[in-house]
Amino acid sequence: MKSGFRNRALFAVPIVVTAVAVLAVSARKPEITLRMSQAELQDRIKAKFPVEQSAFPLTVVYSDPEVSLDPVGNRIKIGLSASATLLSGRIAKGRLEGDTTVRYEPDRAALFFDDASFSRLEIEGVPEDVLKPLLPIAGRLVHDRLDSVAVYRLNADDLRHNVARAVLKDVDIEDGSVKFVLGVP
Repeated sequence: MKSGFRNRALFAVPIVVTAVAVLAVSARKPEITLRMSQAELQDRIKAKFPVEQSAFPLTVVYSDPEVSLDPVGNRIKIGLSASATLLSGRIAKGRLEGDTTVRYEPDRAALFFDDASFSRLEIEGVPEDVLKPLLPIAGRLVHDRLDSVAVYRLNADDLRHNVARAVLKDVDIEDGSVKFVLGVP
């Protein structure tokens, strides 16, 4: 009689262990990790430029975006060529530089550039006192342009993407790419 109970107990142990394992795995909050290279980010930005800004006494065209990744500051650095047409008709070359990060919009199931800030505008032959008031205007113009760039859209047909689309949990720059972790809070 004891052996019958013992056989049933031995048979039940694997079932209980399997059930506990299934519950433990299903209790984990689903998340998905996406990676984008510097080149992929640059391709996303490139489609939004050139853009022109007119502010007396200059007309400036911002073009040729260059992206670099800053793992220390955990930011995406952006540099743009600036070509200014001066009152004299002369064209002067320069550069606008800043950085940005990424935000997630769950209702659109997409990652967008966000919080772009620009700290430097240089144009050859244009005095700093003329450029200084243009920096915030240039920054806003480029910020608005970047703000509309979808870095990545989740695939509605991918079940993992649907489950993990609640929040952006983490953004890290590592190994020459940007890592996005999305999931349930």
